[in-house]
Amino acid sequence: MGPPLGIGTGRYESVDLELPERSLLAFFTDGLVETRHGDIDAGLDRLLAALHRPSASLEDLCARVIARMTTDAPPEDDIALLMARTRADDGSRAADAEHRGLSA
Repeated sequence: MGPPLGIGTGRYESVDLELPERSLLAFFTDGLVETRHGDIDAGLDRLLAALHRPSASLEDLCARVIARMTTDAPPEDDIALLMARTRADDGSRAADAEHRGLSA
């Protein structure tokens, strides 16, 4: 674990993880879960509840999460949310990228 992304200080350690196919990854800024008057742990719990039943579309899921997280009051800070799902790779995309001289 390292410092938050984007602040320009500290070092980051690379970690390899094996995730099951269709795992959901959610990257977000603190503005999504933290308010001046609310506890960050409560915000994280609300986020986990919003992610509990992921829809088929990442776009719909992002919209639902943002709506749920901002219903009580307008955001006090910038909000960014990026979601991705893992999928099985048959190796052809990596091989194609290497063939063109690109890193995979």
